[in-house]
Amino acid sequence: MAGISNVYDPEPAVPTLQENSAIAIAFQVLRYEVNKYRTNNELDKFNPEELHTSLREKLPELPTAIYDTIEEYVKKLGRSVGNWLRQHHVPISWYHYGHKNYILYDFDEFVGDSAGGIDWDKTAERMMHCDTLSKTKKFKVACMYCFEDDVRRIWPSVWMKMGLHLIEFDECPQLYYWFCCLSNRLDKIRNRRTGSIDAAMFYECIYREEASWKYFWNRLSPSEQLNKAVDVARIDQLYCVERILPKFNDRQLEIFVNRIASGCNLIYSLIMNDSRDGHHRVDKCFHQAWMRMKNIMSEDLFIKLITKMWEIESKHYKSYRFKDGWYGWVDKNRYERICCRFRELWNCAPRNFRTSVTKNVVPKLRLYNFNRDYSHEPSEHDRRNKDPVNSLEFLFTILSDASLLERHSFWCNCWPDLIKVAHFNDLSRIMGICFENDDQIIQYKENVIAGSDILREICVSLLTHSYFEELNELANFCFPNEDSAKHYKQQLLQYKGFR
Repeated sequence: MAGISNVYDPEPAVPTLQENSAIAIAFQVLRYEVNKYRTNNELDKFNPEELHTSLREKLPELPTAIYDTIEEYVKKLGRSVGNWLRQHHVPISWYHYGHKNYILYDFDEFVGDSAGGIDWDKTAERMMHCDTLSKTKKFKVACMYCFEDDVRRIWPSVWMKMGLHLIEFDECPQLYYWFCCLSNRLDKIRNRRTGSIDAAMFYECIYREEASWKYFWNRLSPSEQLNKAVDVARIDQLYCVERILPKFNDRQLEIFVNRIASGCNLIYSLIMNDSRDGHHRVDKCFHQAWMRMKNIMSEDLFIKLITKMWEIESKHYKSYRFKDGWYGWVDKNRYERICCRFRELWNCAPRNFRTSVTKNVVPKLRLYNFNRDYSHEPSEHDRRNKDPVNSLEFLFTILSDASLLERHSFWCNCWPDLIKVAHFNDLSRIMGICFENDDQIIQYKENVIAGSDILREICVSLLTHSYFEELNELANFCFPNEDSAKHYKQQLLQYKGFR
């Protein structure tokens, strides 16, 4: 068998020299271990995900920093090989499965990607030229990856050795499809959804790691492609961004974003995504999607997106009274990631969209923020598992981008509602954004807030419910010094009903 030569094929994002060297060493470790177990006829005992366990014995003299880098890529390659073996075991071994590692008796010439894992498509292409693989196994590989020319070329040599009754559609849908196609029995394909056979096969393949879905995607009409893209976006936003959007031409993307309005839902889902696949992958997908959509999405849909984010996310928060203020008890890391994506969404949006939101939408959105609840304490579960975080970051992001005139206008229109729901530290921060200096803030408090019916209404309600600590905080916020705050509270006590 040929050795593992030139196993690393760099992609456009070329790794650093150190990373490239670590990847090459990782493949050398893989080749050494596979050959050792193969020579002893013990491949069933080989576990690629344990490649790193004996690494220090092989590299005892390396400095810790270099060793750690190599170990990282050996672990990554081991996981990638383990996944590759699990996914290829049944389709290639077919009904006489044996152990999943047995394919390594015939093939080990893996092609790497720039991240240090296995490039499945290029490895499959190499398998088609591997002399140690039988024609039957090559046919199965060709079917699995929909290499149509190879499938049709090998078919005459293998069709008599195969039977459709031996193939499980759920385990090997591509092999089942090609067997039916070449034997004129496509009516056997179970079309679980309405539409064509190609559409049914697209659904079967889109969530598999190999690239067979591309074959069926290219056979769909433009309208079918749009329909399938909408379906994929509903089920798995990451696959939609990574696989479907790059296939769209400008016309299809415009229809997807605006006419079907799927772009708005997709961007929202990506921003709110807390996927187990890792937030780095989500962040990358969100960036790719928004960079393509930002100049295509209509202003109405952008406003809809901002509104939806504000309304739905605010419902996840409850506010409790603590010495350190009013907070929503949420997953702090998750919320920080959401805020980071929101800032990118906002900062990269067209300027006229942002201006429209600031002038026409934000005043209507303010009421969707959380309301203070004086009557409840957080559960012990919340105390143990959640961190207190502020939930006004969306507002701060939008206001920081507005002109001073827009910010001042926002405060003048919205303070009666904000003073009812926001923590006083946040109110001070908002006023700091909306006014030029402290003197203007003090003047506004004295001339507008202190003598308002709104403030008296809130204070009377607090007195009625015996929330004295909250009343003190509110008075201290609204008045420039303790004496004026104390005088106001004395006036309240003389107010009708408190004599």
